[in-house]
Parts: sequence; C-alpha cells; structure tokens
Amino acid sequence: MNLDRLITYAKEINVGIRTRENSYVHKRMYVYQILFFHFGFTLKKIGAMFPFYNNKEKCKNNWDHTTVRNSLIRAYQLKDDKDFITNTKELKELFPFEMKEYFNQYSGTENKNYEVTVPLTKDQYINYMKGRDINYIYDILWNMTLDKIKNRVSQIK
Repeated sequence: MNLDRLITYAKEINVGIRTRENSYVHKRMYVYQILFFHFGFTLKKIGAMFPFYNNKEKCKNNWDHTTVRNSLIRAYQLKDDKDFITNTKELKELFPFEMKEYFNQYSGTENKNYEVTVPLTKDQYINYMKGRDINYIYDILWNMTLDKIKNRVSQIK
C-alpha cells in the first residue's frame, strides 16, 4: 500500500472536512484505521495530517488525538454497517485493509470492569455510615466494597 497515494487521495475527497455527515466521517475513519494500524502513525500525527478550517478562530486546527482515537474505535464498530460499507466502498477498492479493533490490541482495557456484590442489611449500612463524611454514592459503595473485601481476605488468612 502506497502512503503518498493514500494521503493524496484522502485530501482529494476532503477527509479533513469538519462535518458530521456520514459520507465524510466514514471515509475519515477508514483512512485513520489504515494510517494507525498499517503505517503505525500516532494519534497526534494522524490528527495533524488533515487539519480542518475553524470558522470561529479563522484558522486551521488539527484534529485532537481523542477524536482520532474515537474514530478508530467507531470504525471497527461500524465495519458491518451498510451505510459504512457503502460510503467506504471506493476507498476499500483502492486501499484494501482489514479493520482492526483499537482497544483489545493497544489499550489493554478488556477485563477491567468487575462486578462486586456487597450484601448489607439496613443496620449494617447505618452502622457503616455513622461518623463518615462521604458525599457521593459511588464513594460510599466503593468504600463499602473495599471494607468487605478486606474483611473477606482477613477471614481467609
């Protein structure tokens, strides 16, 4: 696959245009996938390759690396979508590439969400909350979960 040819073609079809129109967005996602996975470009470098014109500031801006990352993720999610297939058909013919999933290969985020059940009676909950200054329910649940785990570990030892 020829990098110069890909970049030239991407600029011809206005991959860098700032719009939410799927015909442009899908092509941009596909090009980002190729640049990241096939050519090994960084998210920041990809964002700088196709700057968009910012009407508010009257200048060109680079795409933020988080926008590029989200495009990589979304492209993989849409790979079987009929509109995505239609919008990227010409690109796929010129630059055949198998879409890859961003998260599993690069961020290591798989298997990081765990569900923990903390069975508490109303009395246990009230006793736990006495003397504690916690404002958010998530903090409360997190602290209760940690206490339960610590108790369970100490019982095993």
